[in-house]
Amino acid sequence: MLSTKTEAVDLELLPARPRVVALIPAHDEAAGIAGTIEAMIDQTFVPEVVVVPTGLAGAASLVASYPVDVVDVALASGDDASVAFNQAWAQYAAVADVVLTVPEDVALPANSVEECVRELLGSEHSTWSGVGGAEAIRGSVLRDVVNGFDRPGPWFGDPADFDAELTAWLAEVADGSARTRDRAATIVALLPAHNEEDGIADAIRGLRNQTRPPDRIVVVADNCTDGTIAISLAEGAEIVETKGNRHKKAGALNQALEALLPTLADDDVVLVQDADSALDEGFLECAEGYLHDRRFGAIGGTFRGGEGAGFLGHLQRNEYARYGRDVRRLRGKCLVVTGTAATFRVKTLREIGSARVAGKLPPGDRRAGVYDTSVLTEDNELTFAIRHLGYEVLSPAGCTLVTEVMETWSDLWKQRLRWKRGAVENCFQYGLTRVTWPYWGRQLLTLLGVLVTFVYLGTLLWAGLTGSFTLQPFWLAVSLIFVVERVVTVRDRGWRHMLAAAVMYELLLDLFLQFVHAKAYFDALTGRQRNW
Repeated sequence: MLSTKTEAVDLELLPARPRVVALIPAHDEAAGIAGTIEAMIDQTFVPEVVVVPTGLAGAASLVASYPVDVVDVALASGDDASVAFNQAWAQYAAVADVVLTVPEDVALPANSVEECVRELLGSEHSTWSGVGGAEAIRGSVLRDVVNGFDRPGPWFGDPADFDAELTAWLAEVADGSARTRDRAATIVALLPAHNEEDGIADAIRGLRNQTRPPDRIVVVADNCTDGTIAISLAEGAEIVETKGNRHKKAGALNQALEALLPTLADDDVVLVQDADSALDEGFLECAEGYLHDRRFGAIGGTFRGGEGAGFLGHLQRNEYARYGRDVRRLRGKCLVVTGTAATFRVKTLREIGSARVAGKLPPGDRRAGVYDTSVLTEDNELTFAIRHLGYEVLSPAGCTLVTEVMETWSDLWKQRLRWKRGAVENCFQYGLTRVTWPYWGRQLLTLLGVLVTFVYLGTLLWAGLTGSFTLQPFWLAVSLIFVVERVVTVRDRGWRHMLAAAVMYELLLDLFLQFVHAKAYFDALTGRQRNW
């Protein structure tokens, strides 16, 4: 491989301990592989050691006594060692800072891995060569190689072929003509679904009708017992079924992303959309355009309430219309990239997983999962994570969709209780930081609103019981301001809804939500068991 002398970097200056994976083929050297593994364990910088079975019978049992992983590769009849290594390269290219390959009969000197890390991460150097044929590539370069070649992986049997391919590719990078630079981004739509047979077809059709349709539509079927899978297949979607998932939407998405991300390039895009939502036709085209701006870690949408649910549905549709108006007036600035529909660059999702492992973010599922499975509101927590990595989030006017409304007051209570308590707990989870202080401020204002509401209701009750109720000009003026606000902010729904809003019947929902907020604060502060 190419090698250039560079000035060594102090490992203490790196922002976090890099993830270094050492791949060892297990082909035919049963005696030599033990020495190779022991040399890795004795390194001054100990990497993750992964054995790749490429022909050695009983490889897993031979290395069982060592702290190593064994890649589970499925070789079909006629496949050779290169197929197994292609799978291993692609898998670890997605998550590692450095990928090192060590022949099964080579014992590297104790400082080799440290030297490799210094050389690759302390400069623009892309590759490293060690004794006995050991080779390493910086992870970001390997990801581009894997996704830039037309074949499934960077090694094609004869290592000399890989050297030639890599040398040619690095030359293209140097002169600006690398194949990956002209590669159109792939967009993959993930729809987590648990018994969503009523809405899944509309969700898939909404994706098909996009002005920029996704390249793949994947329904993540999570413990479905209805017709979700059959309907999705009939609509032409791919199906991924979860295995042993106990963490609902977040766990289902982590399983899907764990398999998906290694197959994508850093600039590819993943859409995560609720199965009970349907995108307006320009959503993906708009979102993809904004994701070209590296300031943004996620592009979300603003949603309208779907039809149905009678008077309760009407109240929710008005509420969502006001939310959309607020976001537009702020030119897309939003506190949360909602879980109804959001798009991410693959690079951002990889960074989130790595940051969880490195301790820069809450650990989540402790397996580099993108979503935190321990929280009630995974979309709110993910927004916190993205912003703590230095990115901004946006919900532009061109990204709109329709989502389901709650059918009963009981369902609405459960939904909003989860939203509010989850938001409060996310603030405690991250503490007071440059990112979270506006969220803390919002929670304090909401708490103040709850207290004022209860004082106001108590005052009215006392006045009614004592017969001391009188109209005050000041409070009449304040009430008039509230009436005007209710009328103006629902303008998106038309003049009929504006006139109706003047009656202030929506105070019913406002009071309902205040009781929800009070319950959420009480549960969060007392640590009551969470159920949803």
